[in-house]
Amino acid sequence: EIITTKKTTKETSAAAVAVGLRQGKIVITVGDGPGFYTTRILSAYMSEVMRLLQEGASPKLMDTLSKKFGFPVGSATLVDEVGLDVGSHIIIDLTKAFGQRFVGGNINIMKDFVQAGFLGRKSGKGIYLYEKDVKDRELNPEVMEILQKYALPPKGAFSDEDKVLRPVTRFVNEAVLCLEENILANPVEGDVGAV
Repeated sequence: EIITTKKTTKETSAAAVAVGLRQGKIVITVGDGPGFYTTRILSAYMSEVMRLLQEGASPKLMDTLSKKFGFPVGSATLVDEVGLDVGSHIIIDLTKAFGQRFVGGNINIMKDFVQAGFLGRKSGKGIYLYEKDVKDRELNPEVMEILQKYALPPKGAFSDEDKVLRPVTRFVNEAVLCLEENILANPVEGDVGAV
């Protein structure tokens, strides 16, 4: 993401895009605002994933369903890839900026994960346990205990289809809001950034 403001000249933006392209990156230009674009849409998605886990959805099922839907990485695995520490900081900041729209799972779940040292893939433990050369990862039983501590009944729709569409809907809604707020110049940039 190349971040631009009203003061950013076309020449400056073009130079930044050229650097990104020379590095082999896929580049989009977005407006300045909390979370910019990709962080906002992924945070909305992950917030709902955490809520679903709190409601008792299995992380492995969430991964299977989201990959079947077309995501390259399962939704619970994505939380581990981003990092539970990073995710918790982002959600706190975006909730301050945008209010209830970024609320999903109880933020204390993420804080408890981090306090226990479960940062995700980078620490070897997150929702899953990461061992070298092990492809079929096991769930972290201590994370499952933390989730159980904050367990809530489902807040309505909880079929397998709902477990996919609830986070996806939040993802898409946030993308539309970014378009309305001129964080995105056009839908094509949003599509490219969402991939």
